[in-house]
Amino acid sequence: MSKKKNVRVGECRICGEHGRLTFEHVPNRAAYNKATVIEYSCEDMLLQRKAARKKVAQGGAGEYTLCERCNNNTGHWYGDEYSKWVRACFDFLATCQASGSVPAEAAVTLHSVYPLRFIKQVVVCFFSVAPGLRHTHPQLVRYVLEKEENRLSAGCRFFLNFYHGPNPKLRRWPIAGKITVAYGTGRLIPLSGSVLSEITHPPFALTMADEMGFDGAGEITGFTRYEYDQADNVTLKLRVIRGDSLLPGSFQ
Repeated sequence: MSKKKNVRVGECRICGEHGRLTFEHVPNRAAYNKATVIEYSCEDMLLQRKAARKKVAQGGAGEYTLCERCNNNTGHWYGDEYSKWVRACFDFLATCQASGSVPAEAAVTLHSVYPLRFIKQVVVCFFSVAPGLRHTHPQLVRYVLEKEENRLSAGCRFFLNFYHGPNPKLRRWPIAGKITVAYGTGRLIPLSGSVLSEITHPPFALTMADEMGFDGAGEITGFTRYEYDQADNVTLKLRVIRGDSLLPGSFQ
């Protein structure tokens, strides 16, 4: 998961050690993250529109965020498991598309998988996308650096949907807010809201939310009840989100 060239110096977003940083693919390279991508900043895409400045990222999406030790350890412990889930779900959605119909909701059963390893790799991805996560949720540091640890940070929940489309937007939102409102008596009435971070990369839309949660997605926080070496058959019954929108939390 690390690159040998263009190593930079900074603070590792997981352990906090200052030194040489390695390139962390988000998600890991084997999870269909090898192709060249075109990157735009959130501000440019929302404000500049056609004048948005692009950056060509060859070899997959990611950043220089982790020290070599954190990169190698987490990749070795959790990366292969995440890639296994990605390949199975990607093939499942491709089969649906080949049959002429991608449903609004789909279910697939994964056999003999390791749920704790999967969710830990999800958390590793969010460390790279959301700067300062180690300060706001210090328990998450222990959660990913001790492979047997299965206690998540309080007030931190994780959600999953399928993410599909002919030209999907690969969204990376460090922080965003989502609010649900209703219109009544001449004014907007807030019903619910949450603070979230988001990563979309087919076949998954990953969301980390506060204790308020995230409506419309399948919660995977419960995967933390498993042990590191505990395998199970897991059925994912999730919404299938089209990959057209730039907005975080979008179901369009």
